[in-house]
Amino acid sequence: EKYFVGKKKPMKIENEPVVDSGQVKAIYTEKEMDQIYVLDSGKKRVLVYYKLANSDNLSYNMQLVFEGINEEMKDLYVDKKGQRLYLLTTSKIYEVELWSELTLV
Repeated sequence: EKYFVGKKKPMKIENEPVVDSGQVKAIYTEKEMDQIYVLDSGKKRVLVYYKLANSDNLSYNMQLVFEGINEEMKDLYVDKKGQRLYLLTTSKIYEVELWSELTLV
């Protein structure tokens, strides 16, 4: 579900991941972005969804798994121009290079 101007609005997710989200800590997107990034701290991953054109729905695309991070993941930021994802933990900031496949063509 999503909220628009403070009101709950139904939303469909196509190709939902098989494993449910464990502990969603943060969601990141921008109006100009084609993707929505969801930080699932409980499962040490970031889920990537595409915004579907001409609808309010999403399509699950992939997950980025961070098994080597042993502390709580608290937040994320995506620099679309720089093709970088930043993960904030309790004591560090991790930088991950994204690739062009994350751009809808």
